[in-house]
Amino acid sequence: MSARDLVTLPRLGAPSVAPGGGWVVYPVTVTDADTLTRSTQAWLRDLTDPEARPVQLDLGGPASAFAHGPDGKLYFLSSRAPDGATGISQVWRAAVGPNGAVGTPEQVTRFAHSVDGFALSPAGNRIAVWGEIARDCDAFGCAGDGKAHLPGPGDGRLYDGAVGFVRHWDQWETPGTFARVRVYDLLAEGAVGEGIAVDGPAGEGALVGDTPHKPFGGGEDLAWAPDGSALYFVARQADAREPVSTNTDIYRSRLDGRKPENLTSANAAYDFSPAPSPDGKWLAYLAMAQPGYEADRQVVTLLDLERGLVTRVSDRLDRSIGSIAWTPDSRALIATAQDVLDTPAFRINPRSG
Repeated sequence: MSARDLVTLPRLGAPSVAPGGGWVVYPVTVTDADTLTRSTQAWLRDLTDPEARPVQLDLGGPASAFAHGPDGKLYFLSSRAPDGATGISQVWRAAVGPNGAVGTPEQVTRFAHSVDGFALSPAGNRIAVWGEIARDCDAFGCAGDGKAHLPGPGDGRLYDGAVGFVRHWDQWETPGTFARVRVYDLLAEGAVGEGIAVDGPAGEGALVGDTPHKPFGGGEDLAWAPDGSALYFVARQADAREPVSTNTDIYRSRLDGRKPENLTSANAAYDFSPAPSPDGKWLAYLAMAQPGYEADRQVVTLLDLERGLVTRVSDRLDRSIGSIAWTPDSRALIATAQDVLDTPAFRINPRSG
C-alpha cells in the first residue's frame, strides 16, 4: 500500500437517518487517482431490507453535510448557483424517496456570505447556520468581513496578541472574524427574517469566540433544546489566554437576542458535545477535569437544568468517552469509548452512573 493508495481511499462521512428510520443517506468522498481532486457522492441505503444495495443519489450538483428534516426532505450544503454555475455554499433541500428518487432541489438560504454548516430545529421551523462573520456584524455577513487583518494596501497581516489565536493548525485566523451562529425562521420559501445571533450583542462583556470551536469543533458543538426554545453551543472566549487554554464552555441561548448563559463556567477545562435529554430536564455533555491538558479523560457529565446540579456520571469508568446520545425515554445514555482493540457502545444510567 502506497501513500497514494492512502490518499485515494474513499472516505465515509456522517450518516443521516430519515424520519421513521426507513433509510439512511451518507456521503462518500472520493479522490481521483491522477489529479487527486476530491468530490463528495451521496448514497442511500434502505434499512428495512438487509439485502438492499446502496443507491447513489443525483442531487443535481455538488452536495455535502446531509440532514433529514421533519418534513421528510433532505437538507444539504451546496455551492451551486441557481443558473447552474458555481456560487458560494448555501443550504438546499430536496425530497428523496426510499428508492433513491430525488425531487427538484430548492434553495433554502440566500445569503451573500458562505454557509459553513447548519442544524435544523426538532420541529423543522427554524434553522441555525454558521459561518465566518465579523463579531461586530449584526447580520449573516457584512461587507468588511475578512478585511480587519489588512491594514494597508498590501497583503500583510496585522495581529493583536490580546485577541487570541494567530493560527489554528493549518489555517490562519482572521482578526475580528469568528465562526458565528445565527438562527432563522424556516418557512416553505426557505430561511426568512433577520435572524438571531446566539452569541448575543457585541460590546463590552460580550462573548467573543468561535462556534464550532477551533480547531477541533464541528456540528456536535450545537444542539437544539427538544422544544426548539433554545440552542446549546460550545465556545471559548477569545483573548490573550486562548492559545494556551482548553477552557471551552457550553452556553445556552434562549434565542431572544440577549447574551447567552454560560452553563459550565465552574470547570476551567474542556466542556463539549452538549446533548439535552428528550424530556428537556437534563443536559449531558463531555468534560475534562485538568485545565490546559488536551489529552485528559473525557467524562460524561450531567447537568440538572432545573436545580443546577452537576454529576460526573462516568467517573468510575476507566475509559475516555467519545460520543453520547440519549434513549428516547430520557432514562439512559448510549456512549462510545475507545478501547485498545475496538470501539464498544454501552448504556449509562444517568441517575446511578
